[in-house]
Amino acid sequence: MATTVPHFEFNNGKKMPVIGLGSWTAPVEEVENALKEAIDVGYRSIDTAYTYQNEKGVGNAIKAKIQEGVIKREDIFVTTKLPEIGLRKSEIERFLKIALSALQLDYLDLYLIHGPVGLQSQEDPDNIFPMKDGKFLLDDTTNLEEVWQGMEAMVDAGLTKSIGVSNMNSSQIQRILNVARIKPANLQVECHAYLQQKKLREFCKSNGIIVTAYSPIGSPGKPTVGKKLGWPVSDHPVLLQDSVLNTIAKKNNRTPAQIFDFELDSTDMKALRDLERGVRYFDFDFFKDHPEFAFNAPF
Repeated sequence: MATTVPHFEFNNGKKMPVIGLGSWTAPVEEVENALKEAIDVGYRSIDTAYTYQNEKGVGNAIKAKIQEGVIKREDIFVTTKLPEIGLRKSEIERFLKIALSALQLDYLDLYLIHGPVGLQSQEDPDNIFPMKDGKFLLDDTTNLEEVWQGMEAMVDAGLTKSIGVSNMNSSQIQRILNVARIKPANLQVECHAYLQQKKLREFCKSNGIIVTAYSPIGSPGKPTVGKKLGWPVSDHPVLLQDSVLNTIAKKNNRTPAQIFDFELDSTDMKALRDLERGVRYFDFDFFKDHPEFAFNAPF
């Protein structure tokens, strides 16, 4: 990858690299080593989250590369997220400052609401998914409009340059837009050939919100991770094994996951668009009893 990475421009004028390194499931040491390598080959964006419990590794890698003179702080775009146990206006600053401490940074480039479903507050901030009798302790009082006001205050305080949301539907985003003094700059959602999110992407485009895709190659490692976490293992088709995708890859002399240094013709692009199946690898059904569960809406 070239060291000059293309950027998207947010509605506030800030810029975000088009390609970033995700860090879900990666332990501290693993993400530290991976990010060091990624920075060396040209990555300039890293996505983490409080619930991933690896922000310390991200911070270690960034600090090391700054000390080596490979990058300056302003060269790297850092995204992390407000956890479900902190989804209250009164707790946003607490969790953002915990994240900054772990990341060893003075500010974030992007802070996202990780999802619309709140979990009950915990004295122990490491109890990221509180449960009782096998069920998550949901906070049914979640108020997204108030949470957004708290996110705006973090921009005012200089703790983050931009704010956004994740795993929300268009109705929830519209409610935030209706009260927003600072508009969401970014929406991060699952998006890939089997779940193309066309209507949601169009909605975001019309409102000046950049969409970031997570699991863009279908999260092939999810079944293995899911078993470790005790999640139900779905029987969804594996995107990277799709025959159409592999035919296109072979035609273009690329792997099914490859994204750089080539363009697809209109026939290939239509074939990819026709792969839409509405398949969610992350359906978050364990949150479905919460009033803010996002995936009951059309988009």
